[in-house]
Amino acid sequence: MRVLYFSEALVPPFDEGIKKASWLLLKALRGSHDVLALTSKGEGMPDAGVHRVRANRLLVSADLMRRVRGFGPEYTLYFPTACATLFSFVRARVLAAYARTPVALIAFQPRRHGRLARLLIPLLRAGPVWAQGQATAAPLREMGCDVRILPPAVDTDTFVPADAARRRALRAQYGLDPDMPLVFHAGHILPNRNIRALVSLQRALQGEAQVLVLGSSAFGVDEALVRALEDAGAIVITRYVERLAELYQMADCYVFPVRSAQGSVEIPMSVLEAMACNLPVVSTPFGELPRLFPQGDGLRYVSDDAELADAVRQALAERSASTRARVQSYSWAAAARLLIPGGTP
Repeated sequence: MRVLYFSEALVPPFDEGIKKASWLLLKALRGSHDVLALTSKGEGMPDAGVHRVRANRLLVSADLMRRVRGFGPEYTLYFPTACATLFSFVRARVLAAYARTPVALIAFQPRRHGRLARLLIPLLRAGPVWAQGQATAAPLREMGCDVRILPPAVDTDTFVPADAARRRALRAQYGLDPDMPLVFHAGHILPNRNIRALVSLQRALQGEAQVLVLGSSAFGVDEALVRALEDAGAIVITRYVERLAELYQMADCYVFPVRSAQGSVEIPMSVLEAMACNLPVVSTPFGELPRLFPQGDGLRYVSDDAELADAVRQALAERSASTRARVQSYSWAAAARLLIPGGTP
């Protein structure tokens, strides 16, 4: 099938949840379909088959229309950076006019909708909305949207477990103490991700474990939080790390402290990547995680930041987990198949 795939998130580096998901879905779609991938941000990636078009905020653009009409899509997918906002629905309607096809909108994070949005979104629907969970789906269904749930996905070929020897070698490569247990977190170093909890965690684990935080480059970092982490003794990386899997592989435990719904996509990709590497995970009961993955087999949920240090100590003491088995059935290829009419997982 000829598929038009549009996303403002198709701009490297792909080190943030929505950007990474948009890129991995595109690669999976290309395994079965003829895909025209377009973006209105960045410089495009012609070598990777992603082309930038000149367009305004609402995608009103003769250049975009010519590209789309010349391709003649049979179906259109729109993965907006802003998720399911009023303006995302406007842009989806514009894409539908250009493509003359339904437009499926992909939304991985809940958004608040004011009165105007609640009035207009029902009139702007151009096709189904694919969401990760009920926080996104429920208010859109109330507005009459055809909302479908997209299962999680993770690259289990890239994110694989490492044995003890590999873990020690990686720590030496990155200049870390090979004998000190390592607790890892990846994501934006911003207030809405409850990073202060990691500051407290490093203080509580002083001499017992090293906290390593990798900050996404997508939205910058909060320098005050970086200083607080470093002052507590945590190691902070703010540059893009191409071989991200290595950071998981050299860790003994992954921690996800986020509480705000605006701090992450509903099924945090970093948690899935950690599980694919068979790490024990200590997390808040965030988003869709408890529904998909009940506690056990190396996965622990903490309802209060004060519980974090003890939960990490327990995870480190057990030194065993079966988290990879819980995500092995979730692939980007299966997710991509669902997005196309008539597709099955």
